[in-house]
Amino acid sequence: MSEIKNLPVLLTVPYWKLNPGTGYYYIPELDKEVHYIQFKRVLSKLGKTVQEFYDRWVLNITVPSERPRCKFCNKEMHYGRYVFGGYMEFCDSTCANRYKALHYLEENSKFSINEECNKNYELDELIQGEGRSMIYYIPWIDLWVNNSKLSYYLSKINKTIQDWYDTFILKIEPENRPKCDYCGCELEFKSVSHGYYNTVYENHEKHFCSLNCRSSYYHESSICKGFQYNSTRFGLFNCRSGWEVSYIKMMEFNTNIIDIKYEPLRIPYYDDSGTLRYYYPDFLVIYKDGTKELIEIKANWQLNNLINQLKFKAAKDYCKTNNIKWTILTDEVFL
Repeated sequence: MSEIKNLPVLLTVPYWKLNPGTGYYYIPELDKEVHYIQFKRVLSKLGKTVQEFYDRWVLNITVPSERPRCKFCNKEMHYGRYVFGGYMEFCDSTCANRYKALHYLEENSKFSINEECNKNYELDELIQGEGRSMIYYIPWIDLWVNNSKLSYYLSKINKTIQDWYDTFILKIEPENRPKCDYCGCELEFKSVSHGYYNTVYENHEKHFCSLNCRSSYYHESSICKGFQYNSTRFGLFNCRSGWEVSYIKMMEFNTNIIDIKYEPLRIPYYDDSGTLRYYYPDFLVIYKDGTKELIEIKANWQLNNLINQLKFKAAKDYCKTNNIKWTILTDEVFL
């Protein structure tokens, strides 16, 4: 190997001399040209890499901290894999797209937000295509974008996907956003395709923030008003069957009872698939001596039903824990 020359730090070499284009590269430290096949091997013997060579003689930088950085995220760029591969402007295509979008938004006057734009758009005027090719229209800036860029473009005008969905899809103000039909809390916004609630919680245009709210709503709303009974001792009952009404009428003559409550307890249990459910026994009877009795009224043919057996077991365990008597009354009592 030729003797290494001590070159001035500020020495510059024109690019045409470094890469004459004949399959050879010029190495100033050795003052000689080497073939591209041997280029990396010769540099390694000098204790250098192609990147360090490129930094020093092409970019004229000697400190790694001065290496080019991504124009968007400011991370240090990776050197190209080939000899004289150089540096890209961006670390990946995501940064490149975001930088171009931001640059375009800032310098092009047509992207100034128009709050007074027409809000009466039909769905096919806002969303077109299907699957990954779906695109969305942003009337505020008069622009069509794909799904991956919708959130980014909206953020540049201080908007969110939820704002876009409210304004152009639902045509509502933020204070009128959908609320849970049971507890009244504002529903969580999912996405453009799912809206404010998952379809598993949707039924007959009713919206719920959780499965518990849905089950509680339909449990309470399913009480049949046709079996109302106004007891002179215990007040008004909204029962589900005539047998329950008959039971209340019978208990009105029992002087040992001071109060009867209809479905006051919610007892958790797991069904045969392992899903958490809730069971509401029919009556809680309170006696003068302070004892309590939990009553379930069920047709005789329903007693061996698997779901009912799981409910009864949960109720029996609950009563044992809370010192309550557990009783099941069948239709034979009322016949």
